[in-house]
Amino acid sequence: MPFHAGNISEQDLTMHAKPHFPFAGIRNVMMSAEFYRRENKFREHVFCNRQLRHEDPEEIFCFPAFIILEFKKKNIRLYFRFPALPYRNSAIMKSERKFLEYEFPDNGTALITGAGSGIGRAVALALHQAGFHVILVGRRKEMLEVLAQSLGNERVSVWAVDITNENALLPFISDIPRLEVLVHAAGIFCADSVDRISPDVRDRLMAVNVHAPLRLSNLLLPALEAGGGEIVFINSTAIMGPRIHTDAYAASKHALKQEAGRLRDQVRGKGIRILNVYPGRTETPMQQEVLQAEKRPDAIIPMLQPYDIAEIIMGCLSFSRRADITDIVIRPVGN
Repeated sequence: MPFHAGNISEQDLTMHAKPHFPFAGIRNVMMSAEFYRRENKFREHVFCNRQLRHEDPEEIFCFPAFIILEFKKKNIRLYFRFPALPYRNSAIMKSERKFLEYEFPDNGTALITGAGSGIGRAVALALHQAGFHVILVGRRKEMLEVLAQSLGNERVSVWAVDITNENALLPFISDIPRLEVLVHAAGIFCADSVDRISPDVRDRLMAVNVHAPLRLSNLLLPALEAGGGEIVFINSTAIMGPRIHTDAYAASKHALKQEAGRLRDQVRGKGIRILNVYPGRTETPMQQEVLQAEKRPDAIIPMLQPYDIAEIIMGCLSFSRRADITDIVIRPVGN
């Protein structure tokens, strides 16, 4: 019988397939897994390439995040897992995903960097569902346009721009008189220590992870003040302990925390709230880079989903203006 992928877009499937397996036909296999899930009334599936450790299907069902479906092609095994609570969200990001309902002022505008994938994409979906006009910012125009299309191209703007290029940003920023939410989700990862990375890599790491979000925040301060805005910095729990393989990345996130604190002092009394979010391991393309750096790409470990982070952020944004939530740490259970 024919299989209809519903609202799972070609870009969704491609984005989650490419980091793991290069061969053609992966999307058909993933759609077959989704069909299997629906026929058997399992929860939403999460694609992964990790090793199956428990051979007994009955035993596998006892573990909420373990894999129960396997496909083979060209001697490569593809695994899908069907999580139960608390692993309730899908890494395949679908536009019909329903977040908790929050009340925000009508006609608000939110700008999200790194909106093409991962946490940025999930936050953009949540803000759009809450009624915001979302400005999707990122380098990969095709990914932003696919997301915009999945949102119906309503209350959506696409900025395909490098956030480290201030001259490229200025023409866009001049058109924003008022901004309610600014989310800095763009970031890059470096798998090395501070004393070993080249000056060029170090400069790029700091430019994307620290200087660009601070510069963009300052450029948008008048619009944020007009909108009683919120600034959200996506940081990382990497700063909260020693990281042998990734301390260059952690150092950049330490710097971001410091600069966010300085910005908070700068805007004190202007009605702008600043939130630092420290996600633990989250199933994103960047997390695959982290596992590669740790030399355990096939490890089975608890992970958050981008939607988990998005829902936490939405809750913080909707909180009473009498309170200022400055820092929030989210870790997966058991990690």
